[in-house]
Amino acid sequence: MKTRQKSYVQKTSAMLQGQEDQNDMEPLQVQLHQSINNQLDEQFEESLLIKVKDTYSGEIIIQKLVASEVWFLEKTKKVLVEINGNGQGNDNGANLLVRFLGELAKKSEFCPISIERWDMMSEESIKAQWKNIEDRFEFDYAAGIKWVKTTLGDRWKYYKYRLRCKHFKPNKSKEDILANPPSGVPPVDWIAFVNYYNNDEMKKVSERNTRNRKKLKVIHAGGSKSNARRGRQMELQLDRPICRGEVYLSTLRKKSGDYVNDEGKAVADKILQHLPQDQERVATLGVPSKINAYPDDAIGKVHGAEHSGRVRGIGVGASSTEVFETRKNFAKIVNVGAASQNNAEDLHKYVCALEEKLNGYEEIKEQLAQTKEELLETQIELANLRSFLQRKFGDELAIFIQEGMIETWIKSWALAVGLKPKVWRVYTRKKKKHDVSNGGEERRCVHEKHESVLYMWLEGMRKNH
Repeated sequence: MKTRQKSYVQKTSAMLQGQEDQNDMEPLQVQLHQSINNQLDEQFEESLLIKVKDTYSGEIIIQKLVASEVWFLEKTKKVLVEINGNGQGNDNGANLLVRFLGELAKKSEFCPISIERWDMMSEESIKAQWKNIEDRFEFDYAAGIKWVKTTLGDRWKYYKYRLRCKHFKPNKSKEDILANPPSGVPPVDWIAFVNYYNNDEMKKVSERNTRNRKKLKVIHAGGSKSNARRGRQMELQLDRPICRGEVYLSTLRKKSGDYVNDEGKAVADKILQHLPQDQERVATLGVPSKINAYPDDAIGKVHGAEHSGRVRGIGVGASSTEVFETRKNFAKIVNVGAASQNNAEDLHKYVCALEEKLNGYEEIKEQLAQTKEELLETQIELANLRSFLQRKFGDELAIFIQEGMIETWIKSWALAVGLKPKVWRVYTRKKKKHDVSNGGEERRCVHEKHESVLYMWLEGMRKNH
């Protein structure tokens, strides 16, 4: 296999050596080498030992698979994928899923290249993509869906980039490119793809991206292995939670042990100054099965604040808000526990404040109970009054109520006898303690005293009306 790879690379290198201006051809050379490596990876893809679950029987077996074989799995079988605390796949099943997403991204019926941007993909295409994934892989879908969709989008963008590297040559006209579409791509999609990337605006964007890429000083030697998988392997080897500084440093060294370049060594030296503090922190506060990251850790101190949508050293699918918010909430719990030990006085004040609020609540509860009792008494009084009026006026009562006279008469009567303007009151007269006989309190209803007065008053109002 290595002999075939070497032969293929040598032939291509010989073609590049014939160019007159090596400096001008450097970006093309890089692109060609990347294309060669990708083709070789596809040709000689290694099988992976993964867990496959029979959804019918629940049995889990371990077998070797490559991405192309996943398409032909039995309907009852699914590849198991482990998702870490950052919502990323971190085992061989995840590696196979990423390779499968690379193949899915090339299928025009699911991921058409005629779409200009990934976020413009139709809802129908998104549902079809997810169905292909869900039918063949099993994992915590809620936790890993962002990582999967982001990875698929990246595979799709990379596939389009490779198409441009392969077909968009400086010596080819637009007509020549359109006349030679790649296999598996519908002509309509190819026309839209070529038209989009051949306009002047996109050419400027491509040139700007090429210039920005050349400004990259620190490259990594991590290869195709994701940081999530790398971090999981380090965690199992060290038998403890790991921090992102440890994972980041491992990507700055080659297999030989040398740093990728002088800039990489300079960055590594700065990170190593703060790394012991991070290792001590994750030893006590670290969460297993994830890459632990903090805004003020070694990476944060060396590189500064994170850019939107990603976190250095964590990998695809993890944003700074999600990663640091989780750590912040966890830290709050720890800080509260420390405060309760170091500041007993503050804790005592807090407890006293809670007790005071509880006492206030009890007072409000008693007031509500008293109000409820008064409301019940009022309802009884209203029922008594209605019964009294019904006896005195009979059928005429309904007419008086309809015309609104009863309320006016009752208020006038109440004022005349010196009562508050409530429809009916039952008074309680409490005797002084030294006057109380036979124990307790004497309660006397005095509404009988006013009954005759009320009757005379209402009778006179009725006649006047």
